[in-house]
Amino acid sequence: MLRNSALVAAILLACTILGNGQSIYNLTTRQIASIPFRFAVGNMVLPAGTYTFDINLQKQIVVVQGEDRKAAWMFRFNSWDARTPASHGQVVFGHYTPDLFVLQRLRLDGSTVEARLVPGKIEKEITRAEKAVLASAP
Repeated sequence: MLRNSALVAAILLACTILGNGQSIYNLTTRQIASIPFRFAVGNMVLPAGTYTFDINLQKQIVVVQGEDRKAAWMFRFNSWDARTPASHGQVVFGHYTPDLFVLQRLRLDGSTVEARLVPGKIEKEITRAEKAVLASAP
């Protein structure tokens, strides 16, 4: 009887560990996008091209990697819940100057989670400049 209880406990423990490993694995999702303009993310300005966005929901990190896969950049994000699931993956930019777009958020296909990137140095400088212009206006 004791042997059967130990066997049942071991099986339940193994199922729990395997189940948690599977759910953590599912928290990382990849999205590929072709960006036709240069854009800023964090403190970096990246050229136009095809990029891979690896989004880790558990660690709240986005890894951006160029088409050549020679370099990768890691950025933090905050999670927001959307009301409805996305019908397709989305990469959303803010347009600050005629030739500069800033990556603001990512949304995964079929997900209600939106990854909003933490503002970087470039975004903070743009915000400060906009506030200075508004403050100096009559």
